[in-house]
Amino acid sequence: MAGFLRPSDLERVDLDATVVSSDKVLSLNIVAPKEKRQGQRVTKVITIHPHTDPLLCPVAVFE
Repeated sequence: MAGFLRPSDLERVDLDATVVSSDKVLSLNIVAPKEKRQGQRVTKVITIHPHTDPLLCPVAVFE
């Protein structure tokens, strides 16, 4: 399955909370600045698995 991020989601990625796990899985935290749930800002977690071709692998950018 493939997904796409909207430009508004890309600008809200919290780079300080971005993590690459030991098995090369990238986790991006997208923070919605105005949306709140129980007093906390809403955060979406996006998980990206590595591509087999290193030239097309978005995870390599964050390593």
